[in-house]
Amino acid sequence: MMQNIGESSPPVSPSTPLPDPPEQDSPRTSGHKRSVSFREGSQEPPTHRAKHDDTSDGLFCQEVLSAVPEGEHCPVDVYMAAFLQKRAQKELAPAGHEPELQARIDLAKTVEWETLKGKGAVQVWTGRDAARIIKNQSDRFIGSRFVITQKDDEDGQRVKARLCVQGHLDPDFEAKINSGCCHSPTMSQLARALVLQTIVSKHWIMSLGDIKGAFLEAGPIQKKFRPLYMRQPKGGIPDLHPQDVIEITGNIYGSNDAPFNWWSTFDSTAQEIGWERSQFDNCLYFLRDADKSLVGILGAHVDDTITGGQGALYQQAIEKLKERFPYRKWRVGSGEFCGIQYDQDPESFEIKYHQKTYADNLRPISLSRSRMSDKQAPATEKEISALRAIN
Repeated sequence: MMQNIGESSPPVSPSTPLPDPPEQDSPRTSGHKRSVSFREGSQEPPTHRAKHDDTSDGLFCQEVLSAVPEGEHCPVDVYMAAFLQKRAQKELAPAGHEPELQARIDLAKTVEWETLKGKGAVQVWTGRDAARIIKNQSDRFIGSRFVITQKDDEDGQRVKARLCVQGHLDPDFEAKINSGCCHSPTMSQLARALVLQTIVSKHWIMSLGDIKGAFLEAGPIQKKFRPLYMRQPKGGIPDLHPQDVIEITGNIYGSNDAPFNWWSTFDSTAQEIGWERSQFDNCLYFLRDADKSLVGILGAHVDDTITGGQGALYQQAIEKLKERFPYRKWRVGSGEFCGIQYDQDPESFEIKYHQKTYADNLRPISLSRSRMSDKQAPATEKEISALRAIN
């Protein structure tokens, strides 16, 4: 019995089985196939800010539902509206702020651009070369935008800018899907539970890592597809002329094959170090010594890792991972993994987890004055849909 993992369960991510692609070693199992997803959205966001200040997705859903005739349902539209609304409120516009905040945004954009150049993810074409590309390869251009957010963590408040491309506009999208390079494994809930239980049962210390700019650490993009280009996003890029053309030469966020390229890079690196990939989950790894005794376990979910182990072999394996990948955070005994807070008791080694911060920010749906006067009446279809959105 898993007495030590308690209090709340992680959210279930829907998973849609996909057909195995031809001529592609796509490392997916039936337990966790999923189409590509990104932490930063790759689709075009709303171009305006929210018209109301309430951050409740449920309230926003209710407002949308209020325009739907009785007897009709639009759950997909409601969920999409709530998602876009929530994201729009978290993002910062690239321009138009008071000087101090604008300076921080501009600096964040510069840092992101310098990182992309340093990792070889972009190449800038100017003058005649840019004009030639615009004229002869106009069908190879896709949109881009800066996703700018202001985050609060243990290091204080920081502004983060991430340049993302609109992968859904990729002219090779269908071909990439059929090749298998748009599919990327993510750790299943079963694998996550196994990692946690093993750490507790073995009396190991839990460690949680977060890799900075993981996709940029991935291997080169596939050369069998023609190059993709982008013009500058809204607000521009520091030191670039408006007519300059940017060629995408690396795994920029929003690229359809970036998650697969990243997983392939992490997987090959982990196995070179000595980790054995599970036969049942492509994001679960075991470390064994010369006697085949288990000395370490590791789960990887995109750029987040959770691990535990003991001994010199395990410590060497962890240090080699840190040498290869730029871990921005490495927490021991307590920390966040995939949006869930984990805390380990230093004496019993038991692990508890929760999503209290997320739950505390949920707000109830708004009720009309007439509805408030009849609180005992059964919930209407619209109210049920709004509550379902909150849940």
